[in-house]
Amino acid sequence: MQLTKRQHYVPQCYLKQFSAKYNEKVDYFDKVTGKSFTSMHVENVAQQRYYYDFSEEFVKSYNSNFSTNLNVEEINIQFLEKYFSKLETGFGNAFLTLVQKINDEKNLLTTDLNKVITEVERQELSFFMALQSIRTPSYRELLKNFVTILEKNSFSIFDSIKLDEIDENELFFYYLDTGVLDRLANHFNKNFNWSLGIITNPEQARFPHIRKMFVTDEFLISDNPVINFKHINQKNHLDLSLEFAIPITPHHIIILRDNNYPQKEATSIFEVDRNQVRIYNEYQYRFSKRFVFYSKSTNKSKVKNFFKYNPEEYTQNNGNFCVLTY
Repeated sequence: MQLTKRQHYVPQCYLKQFSAKYNEKVDYFDKVTGKSFTSMHVENVAQQRYYYDFSEEFVKSYNSNFSTNLNVEEINIQFLEKYFSKLETGFGNAFLTLVQKINDEKNLLTTDLNKVITEVERQELSFFMALQSIRTPSYRELLKNFVTILEKNSFSIFDSIKLDEIDENELFFYYLDTGVLDRLANHFNKNFNWSLGIITNPEQARFPHIRKMFVTDEFLISDNPVINFKHINQKNHLDLSLEFAIPITPHHIIILRDNNYPQKEATSIFEVDRNQVRIYNEYQYRFSKRFVFYSKSTNKSKVKNFFKYNPEEYTQNNGNFCVLTY
């Protein structure tokens, strides 16, 4: 069997949308090493060698007594990598078509989003967001934290097996087997109000100390690109609303907000101001596992300064939820 060494947790077709200057190459900051990298081919970033591989022992054990909802009879050591590659083909084509339509539309701000995105594209994008929400290193950290809390305070979800005895990919495989992707994609598609945010007039932050380390003239992405906000009313903590978002180009972002969101936009396609851009980009800073990508070379120093001037407990938040109060 031909083995795939470089296994991406952020698809190359998505990364390419943020590589305008170099076509298939991107610039990024590594928050672990504190170094910036320029003109790196998308084939070599947001990936890890044999990231999704199972052990031969697990494959042998599973195939001797398998029962799965993933429409397979047997698995091999690279089952997850091949499974995700097939999924990426479907939503990759829909994603590229949608981006092209958005770039070609001359009167985007006066257009309704439902006239730009088809139902099929919306379904594919929902699936893309669902997959990106759970396949990244940051989510793995979050999943481990959640299961650990369950085991400490309630019970083991794997009967007598201890969490530290389960390989991360095995845990992830069983999680996928519950149908989580379909449920999450359907949740995104049916239970949220969809909108498109646009940066029409890129602006720098007004105040020098903000401008020094916050990017406000483009949308950043990271190795954990799906933004997940929980908005809580300061006067009533039971008043909760959810928001998900994902940048699709440096100047466009798909935004999903539930019906409880406190500030509703007048139109489904609207201009995003520089403060909103800052908030979305700060999520990419803080909740990425390691890599933050930027398209404009002028933003290299801003990204680096954020991690230079802020404490680690503020900048390293992968594996946690982001809560905003209003």
